Amino acid sequence: MVNQFTVVFFALSALVAESLLAAPVVPAVPVKPASSPEGCYARSDVIEDLVSGESDSKVSFISIKKEKDAYFLKGFLWGTNWHICDISGESERGLPLTQEKNTLVYKETYPKEGINCRLEILLEDGSIQLRDSNGQCKDKIFACGVRTSIDGTKLPRVPDEALCE
Repeated sequence: MVNQFTVVFFALSALVAESLLAAPVVPAVPVKPASSPEGCYARSDVIEDLVSGESDSKVSFISIKKEKDAYFLKGFLWGTNWHICDISGESERGLPLTQEKNTLVYKETYPKEGINCRLEILLEDGSIQLRDSNGQCKDKIFACGVRTSIDGTKLPRVPDEALCE
């Protein structure tokens, strides 16, 4: 009886092992390729009130998502003295971006008013760097406090997407 049980047990074990090895491995969370710009880029900074001296830790972030064949950006940056910069736009999806090599670009121009906003998002080694070289995106397009900065801001990619909400 013990020998029959042992044979049946090993036969069933072999069948289960074969079916597990043959089953495709499906990740629980979709994996984005390392080269994809999609993701959450964030950093925590201590923001200080220049009058009272009080301070608190705040998270500046940029979220890049892809829908169909287009990228979209939403972002919120903190500056000294509680100044903020909302660079999300009015659309639910965020700001539409075009891709130029390994740079994502947002453009908004109003020639009659002399406004030529060009926000570049450079992708470099798991982080992004923002460029607003003429300052017109910060000063003329987005709702930015005087003590915030877009140009030169670097944010690392973080795994916690909740930081970008």
